[in-house]
Amino acid sequence: MGVYATRSPNRPNPVGMSAVRLEAVEQSKGKLCLHIRGGDFLDGTPVLDVKPYIAYADAIAADSTWAVSEEDQVPVEWSAAATAALEHNSSNTDVIRSLITETIAQDPRPAHERGKDGQEGQEWNMQISDFSVFWAVEAGTAIITRMVRRSPLN
Repeated sequence: MGVYATRSPNRPNPVGMSAVRLEAVEQSKGKLCLHIRGGDFLDGTPVLDVKPYIAYADAIAADSTWAVSEEDQVPVEWSAAATAALEHNSSNTDVIRSLITETIAQDPRPAHERGKDGQEGQEWNMQISDFSVFWAVEAGTAIITRMVRRSPLN
């Protein structure tokens, strides 16, 4: 059997595989046209092979190994300065505070930094909503140290 017939993801060339939904089949002037939806490729990408969906071979399972589970999240604390900056610069304080807390709890530092404390004085920064959020990691806890409101154009 050839590599396409076996549905193998191990291919000798950079041909991708996508599970798609067949929306319609048209036949015109002796040519067949398949209308498909849901492919993870650009318009105009040639489709080289089509097979029917077989549940045991083509099952689409969600893979969340890249996501941080709740037990892997870091606790988050807010400094008085960060809290004051949020309350002074936002009319939607609870929603923005929750968004920032949930984002920082995911430990968005580079992978080689995760799971360990930062060096003394080391601070991280990222844009969340309209704020530039600064935080440090000490004793396994992310501490939001300060925030600066940024205009959408900055």
